Amino acid sequence: LEENVPAFEWEKAEKIVEEDVGLESFREVDEEPLAAASIAQVHKATLQNDDNVVIKVKRPRIDEQVRKDLEILKFFTKKAEKHSKVAKHSDALKFVEQFAQWTEDELDLQREGLNAQIFKENLEEEDNLYVPEIYPELNTERVLVMDYVEGVKCTETEELKEMDIAVEEIAETAVRAGIKQSIIDGFFHADPHPSNFLLTEDS
Repeated sequence: LEENVPAFEWEKAEKIVEEDVGLESFREVDEEPLAAASIAQVHKATLQNDDNVVIKVKRPRIDEQVRKDLEILKFFTKKAEKHSKVAKHSDALKFVEQFAQWTEDELDLQREGLNAQIFKENLEEEDNLYVPEIYPELNTERVLVMDYVEGVKCTETEELKEMDIAVEEIAETAVRAGIKQSIIDGFFHADPHPSNFLLTEDS
């Protein structure tokens, strides 16, 4: 789905931002979301110091919806283990419980912000890679504020042809960063779809 999920109303997003960080933190906020995904949607904004940022706002009641889905998944897994030797011997329920914990962790945007800061620090020596700055003072369980980065997705082939980009160098950067994350740091980006990785001419 990437970023193509129907958005929720700006009034609901506005209420969450106001309650969690205060709208006075921003000089202006675009009410039309840049993108909307299953857990949150993103609005472009400008801070009072003129920094261009994006505000990630968690969907109302998404925690409740996700937890209900996870309980249903656990219920059917228990049934499967009861009636299937394959499910029982493969510890299917343990796998589902781990998946549930990872999913619930992903619902916490404050945790995501802290992880993003660690991710940025780990890759700060990579010249051709920019990780957006996080604003910890504006980071809550329901709201995440970070630098706005404008670029082109790697799947936008026609636009990429018009840009002066050294494809080989980009590939080397991606491989080098991937190896550092997975082998050296043990801390890696686990959602590598095109919308999360943008190419710019000045990176």
